Amino acid sequence: MEKKIAKLWKLPSEFEVFNNNAKSKRKKTKWLAPKPHCHKYNFDGSAQNICQGGAIIIRDHLGNIVAAYVGNPKNHTVTQAKGMALLWGLRFAKSIGIKHLEIEGDSQIIVEMVSGRSASGWQVDPILRDARMLMANLDGFTI
Repeated sequence: MEKKIAKLWKLPSEFEVFNNNAKSKRKKTKWLAPKPHCHKYNFDGSAQNICQGGAIIIRDHLGNIVAAYVGNPKNHTVTQAKGMALLWGLRFAKSIGIKHLEIEGDSQIIVEMVSGRSASGWQVDPILRDARMLMANLDGFTI
């Protein structure tokens, strides 16, 4: 079943990123595989007015999708939504026994806060505290 899902949802390793700004140029982004016997976990979150969302994707070192999830963290700020997406993936990785993760997200502030390089506010602190506890139980990770 997992292989069928991975095949169905497998994204190309290279894709174009577009910006709505007409003056901007297209730029290519390449997904880089994690080290062998490691998984790569990409997360993102968004919040605008009443529309919030978060998404995760976990792939093995061959690029096969192990897990993908999209959720709606209701009544959250964008920072909370990104933090929740980070937490969802860590919870899922734990539930299926993944112990080595390369974690990637587009939020520098979340990376700094979860790494302890920046203070987190009361709204996101409980989310990041849970994320740190899950990360501490991994055998190895990079973020």
